[in-house]
Amino acid sequence: MTHPVDVSMLATLDEALQAADWITDADAGTVELLRRLAARLDDPEFPVIDGRFDNVSESLFLKTSAALGLTPEMRAVWEKKEKKNDADALAKFRKGTKKLHAV
Repeated sequence: MTHPVDVSMLATLDEALQAADWITDADAGTVELLRRLAARLDDPEFPVIDGRFDNVSESLFLKTSAALGLTPEMRAVWEKKEKKNDADALAKFRKGTKKLHAV
């Protein structure tokens, strides 16, 4: 396995974006922001770029990733919500069929 320092954040992000089939053209602005942040994290001088210490890009990268559903925590939230909606739909179906009788 390649050590994470040897792998570009931008390349890693591109792989994640290819796997994220839920991302649409409407997400283009957020995707572009995330790509720019990844490129900044790849800067050889990061976290000190142009003499300034950057203590924001990493957390903004994580927040933007979460906004696109690219973090395990966000996907877990989505899955929990989907399961709840499925359970609610089944409960409504069962409630609606209580009054039905076979003829």
